[in-house]
Amino acid sequence: MYKTIVKISDDVIIDFGPFIDEVVEKDCRDEAKEIISKVIGSDDLTLIFEVLKLYVHYIEKNIDAFNLHLSYLKFKLVKNNEMNEGGCFSPE
Repeated sequence: MYKTIVKISDDVIIDFGPFIDEVVEKDCRDEAKEIISKVIGSDDLTLIFEVLKLYVHYIEKNIDAFNLHLSYLKFKLVKNNEMNEGGCFSPE
């Protein structure tokens, strides 16, 4: 199970799980949730901030940007040796 919840404050909690289930192709959802989970668990505050951009893309209904940003986050994780290349969100 992947952690997909970001707590912004006591009153604001964002769960990316339902967003992913809505906008990401079924066979890519686990990978998307893994990306979010690894970013949320990161010590890199800049990377954690980047996951909030996904929320903006979702709110704006910009599905292409949402998926492209997942690819960008995966690229950063691969670069940091936190994920392997390949899969739905690997740049080609």
